[in-house]
Amino acid sequence: MTAGEFAEFWKIQGYRVLETASCFRYEIRPLAWMYLPYHRLVCLSWQERARLFVVGPAALIRYLSPKAGAGRSGSVFLCEDRNYDLASLEHKARNQTRRGLERCRIERVDFGFLARVGTELNFQTSQRQGRPRDIMSQSEWQRYCAAAERLADFMAWAAFCDGRLAAFAVTALIEDHYSILWQSSATELLAAYPNNALIYTITSHALTQPRVKYVSYGLQSVESTPGLDRFKLSMGFRLLPAQDRVEFNPLLRIPLKLGCGRLVRWIAGRRPESELWRKATSILERDHGQPH
Repeated sequence: MTAGEFAEFWKIQGYRVLETASCFRYEIRPLAWMYLPYHRLVCLSWQERARLFVVGPAALIRYLSPKAGAGRSGSVFLCEDRNYDLASLEHKARNQTRRGLERCRIERVDFGFLARVGTELNFQTSQRQGRPRDIMSQSEWQRYCAAAERLADFMAWAAFCDGRLAAFAVTALIEDHYSILWQSSATELLAAYPNNALIYTITSHALTQPRVKYVSYGLQSVESTPGLDRFKLSMGFRLLPAQDRVEFNPLLRIPLKLGCGRLVRWIAGRRPESELWRKATSILERDHGQPH
């Protein structure tokens, strides 16, 4: 799948998509633009910035840059070990994965199946991670699955424990990166370690494919997610050195200096269950309240 085809995946779902010189962008939330594909490291010219901020329009943009400078170190989780096996995992994760493989059956499923049964596992996963239950509504999830079903190189994987759906993942081969785009699991079946078994099976399968150079396990969150980060690292992934850049529209400099940053933090404090306001606060704290 090309970058343009991956951008089409988001466009089919109703997201606004914009192509610039270095990559594609989609409006992940109102006035907030994310870049595509996630594994690329890009350098933005002032012309690209101006187009995004004005034509988007964008209040903020996020991307990974190879340059040192403003932004958080870290970025995207990758694995390229062609000899990937249980020995590639950290000791605790290795034991958990063995137990998961013993208790769970891992197989490919179709997106129609995920569209029907995936919403409840999405809700449970969101609750465990402190996100709102409706971060992905049933209708949005059905559009997501329908878009994936229409495009080549998307796959759906599932882990079943005693015949029950314990976890699932959506993956896609984008350029030479086999990307794990979405993953959810049932809270009451976590003791069977379905996530370990699922990710291990997906990763080991992908790295045997000649078209695959890397398996990508997504970007680090702008929030602090130490548990999730540890899990990914323990499963044999590493962080690609880069700068995680979040840039604010220059027109926001004055409002931020006049106290809007404090207002965002106050709202986040009043609404701790809101992922949007938590992430906005994390961005402001990371950058000391100042746009780049």
